Amino acid sequence: MDDWLYPRLSLRLIDFYDELTAESNKATNDAFHYIFLSRKKNRRRELVNEKALIFAIQERWNFSVVDPGDYSYEDQINIFSNCRLMIGSHGAGFTNLLFAEPTATIIELFPDKYLNVGLQRIAIAKGLDYHYIVGDTLRYNAKNAHLLKYTINIDKVLEKLEFFFG
Repeated sequence: MDDWLYPRLSLRLIDFYDELTAESNKATNDAFHYIFLSRKKNRRRELVNEKALIFAIQERWNFSVVDPGDYSYEDQINIFSNCRLMIGSHGAGFTNLLFAEPTATIIELFPDKYLNVGLQRIAIAKGLDYHYIVGDTLRYNAKNAHLLKYTINIDKVLEKLEFFFG
């Protein structure tokens, strides 16, 4: 991997996040091994079939649905420090991948009219297993690219998860 393309996190920064994670209470977050990051309260980059997607994955696997905004900073560290797989629509909630286990898998969902590599760079710099799935934009606002609605192919998501769960 080229360091100029995907720069490594500084050792001080990695140590800082490792210390925060080590101080977390992992005993309280065993239910949070597999996390679906929800954006149902957010109107920006709205995944219109989020509810159907959550139903489909929870029908097969033990996913916890998490909206990070519902939790304190300390609770977010506790929840995400034991995460093995995190999936959801692109958004600020994915910054919690900094607290995920070093072997965690990240699956980020995007609309085809809004792709952003920022979180991918962080995941790769941290050494996480990063993937993404691109959906179809249903409604797009050229004046504000964040104000869009999109759908994701649930079968593609299930196929990717089947690969993870084997």
